Amino acid sequence: MKKIYNLILIIICVLLISSCSSPKKKYVIEFMNKDLEVLESVFVEEGEGLSEFPIIDIEGYYYVWDTSIEELQDIREDKIVIGSKKEYYKNVKYYIDDELFYDYIGLYTKKYNIPKLDSKYENCSWVETKNEVLNFTVYIEYELSYTLKSTYNIKFYDGDQELILDINSYDNKEETILPSPKKEGYEFVGWFLSSISLTKYERIEKGSIGDITLYARFIEIEKQNLIELEETPYHFTGIKKTYNDTYGVYTYNPILPSGVNQSLSAYDWSTSDESIATVSIWSSISVKNAGYCVLTGRLKSDSNVFVNSVIKVGVNGIEISTVNEANSIVKHCVKFLGKDNELIDTQTVLDGQFAIAPKPIEYEGLAFNGWDKDIYNITSDLEIRATYISGENKYMGKSFSIIGDSISTYQGYVPSGYATFYPYPTADIRDVNQTWWMETINKLGASLFVNNSYSGSCVATGGSSSSSSKERLEKLVLSERSSDVLLIFMGSNDAHSNSGIVESNFYSKYKIMIDYIYELCKDCEIILITLPISNLYPSSRQVSFNNQIRAIASEYDLKLIDMEAFDIRPHLIDSAHPEYSGMKAMSDFIVSELLK
Repeated sequence: MKKIYNLILIIICVLLISSCSSPKKKYVIEFMNKDLEVLESVFVEEGEGLSEFPIIDIEGYYYVWDTSIEELQDIREDKIVIGSKKEYYKNVKYYIDDELFYDYIGLYTKKYNIPKLDSKYENCSWVETKNEVLNFTVYIEYELSYTLKSTYNIKFYDGDQELILDINSYDNKEETILPSPKKEGYEFVGWFLSSISLTKYERIEKGSIGDITLYARFIEIEKQNLIELEETPYHFTGIKKTYNDTYGVYTYNPILPSGVNQSLSAYDWSTSDESIATVSIWSSISVKNAGYCVLTGRLKSDSNVFVNSVIKVGVNGIEISTVNEANSIVKHCVKFLGKDNELIDTQTVLDGQFAIAPKPIEYEGLAFNGWDKDIYNITSDLEIRATYISGENKYMGKSFSIIGDSISTYQGYVPSGYATFYPYPTADIRDVNQTWWMETINKLGASLFVNNSYSGSCVATGGSSSSSSKERLEKLVLSERSSDVLLIFMGSNDAHSNSGIVESNFYSKYKIMIDYIYELCKDCEIILITLPISNLYPSSRQVSFNNQIRAIASEYDLKLIDMEAFDIRPHLIDSAHPEYSGMKAMSDFIVSELLK
């Protein structure tokens, strides 16, 4: 019996040992994408589980699984887990001398452009100093390796012709005095960064950076191109100034002599210099700039019959002149003086033209408050004195740029190819200094750097004319330089459009404009201007767009000039555009806000 018991015990032990040594069953967990392609296979023993999901090594992407990690415990069957592919975020920082230069945050594969480096950096390369992944974000940092440049090129131009002068470079370790070129029959006015800029450069300051291209401005002191009047027995007897009751403005038309067809529409009209004046097919003459040109009306039915005269164009309008007057040079001496008669600048100005105001003298405790006389339509020798009030004017001597639409345009003072409204035939604005922006600049003792205004343009629409277009905004930069201050007076055409799409896009497009400006003009003070009361748009849209401008000013911590209560309607020549009284009223309001 004992032997049988021992045998049974041995059999039981053998069976127990046998059962303990047999391997556990294994199951497979397959991780697949939505196309049921296997990304990873993980084998798990029966009853076991996973502590974490596998890492799927696809650069820039990770997967979100349709099963939780808790559901992958105590595995007793094969499983399939489906994943959705998600893109990593990327945070890239660029440093120059341990100071943050550019910070990009976005999706891993999204392309971005590093802002252009100042030209003072040479032999540049971005060296990676950090690359790590945390919470599905790739953190990368770069430090700029470079050498500093100190010498830059200078190019001088007279129009399209490059001038070869004594200097062709400058060293930013010292101040560089610019030369004064000679030109026979002309007097040198000064150097400017473009033909549409009125910021004068007499020197390049120590510490300046960037190659620079300068354009000379001259005035004619000996007549170069004489005006000739084609021979004809018929000459205009005068210029008729007609008041338009509808718009409250004047139009200018020539008066035909006796002996010819008296119908103005019977003639083809032209002027000899369209930079001075243009004429419509109905003979309405438009002022462009002060000066002289020949007005001609040629009979459509017989081109041998024509009427002509020399006309004089100026701030006071248009009048008949003579060849002798047009071909003679009349110069005036303009002196700019401080409040105590200190001489600031002396300029030669041609009859009817304007002077370029210099930087006024600073006096402690006093704010410059404009010049005591107009600086345009100069018709005699003149002394112009600076005026002051108690307080501070931090904008004196600063350079200003403008971004605007038609209200802020003037032909010859916006970039080439930009549409303009002013000067307009029926408006009494016949000199650039009568615009709201030049009135403002002159009252502040500042200077015009660039006027980037485009007639008919919006913020929210597409195309190169939009103020949110980088192509347009790049014209704010001249020779790697930008203005000290930028006034943005945009939104009138957006509010006029009556488009819900424009209104819904306005905020985002305005922000794109601001972001581009920060990228292009790093040290520029940006000032926003809201829309005044106007006939161009209903009050509800004025309020809507102004609220968006205010919100952007708050978000970016920008100075705001709020014109919502300012009524421009008594000063309009049409539904939108102010005459001179309106320009002056706008300027007075803006200057008072800036000097608060």
